[in-house]
Amino acid sequence: MMAHKAVLPPKEKKYRGTIQARKQLEIKNYLLMNPTGTLNDIKVDCELNVSLETIRKYLLRFGMPRRLAKKKIVVSDINKKKRVEFCKLMLSKSDIYLSSIWFSDETIVKSRPNGEYVFYRLPEGSEYFEASNASSGKSVMFWSVISMAAYGPLVVVEGKNTAESYIKTLKDHLLPEITLATGRVIFQQDNAAIHKTAAVTTFLAENNIETLEWPPQSPDLSPIENIWNVMKMKMKALKPRPRSYAQMRDKCSEIWLTLTDDVRVGLLNTFRERLRKCLKAKGDIIKFNKD
Repeated sequence: MMAHKAVLPPKEKKYRGTIQARKQLEIKNYLLMNPTGTLNDIKVDCELNVSLETIRKYLLRFGMPRRLAKKKIVVSDINKKKRVEFCKLMLSKSDIYLSSIWFSDETIVKSRPNGEYVFYRLPEGSEYFEASNASSGKSVMFWSVISMAAYGPLVVVEGKNTAESYIKTLKDHLLPEITLATGRVIFQQDNAAIHKTAAVTTFLAENNIETLEWPPQSPDLSPIENIWNVMKMKMKALKPRPRSYAQMRDKCSEIWLTLTDDVRVGLLNTFRERLRKCLKAKGDIIKFNKD
């Protein structure tokens, strides 16, 4: 009768990398003190004579993988104070005053936002797809303004946006809208460098355009930012996606004309709520999403 051989449990695999135990402890302590340290920082500060790939594998094996940092607008203490003061001032205003504000902004619409790839079919009859060159993505810059009365025109900003081109935009598209307005107009623009030039300031003053003193680092307080998001989401949903500059320009213009009044008025009516949220956050950036 044959004897059965005992089956031993599998031998435990031990880490046999080139990072020795003393250095492993040093890496752990280093990351506790410097949680944002890069692979190169670890290599240099811990004096490791190994490749960055070896360090990456070591961190992954022992539950310390690299993670991408979350993007966040960091508001300085000075600007937080300015935002708080602005919110308090605006909340003291009447609904009639707030409804008189015309919010303006520029935005860039990309055919492939955030490096997104678009796949194109190869010559007819082929069963394969190929990714387009990442550098060939098209983008178009637009300017517009919204008010309780209506959407402003969607203006294509050709070339580099300068103080001179911005003044032309205001002259050709904002002034006619203000002329048609029946009530008070308080023009809002952000603190972009071209908006604060002497030429732009002089143009606004000469044309008796009342402006709103907007706090720095405050895109979250402007309802037009959400309007842009709506337009970009509609663009992203198009199939097929526009591929040329002309297609991007024309499709965005078509989408702009389909935006409904209830979306615009609903977002404008959130301004007071945004101000309260900003106060509650003590001037820090707020998240505001409205379906």
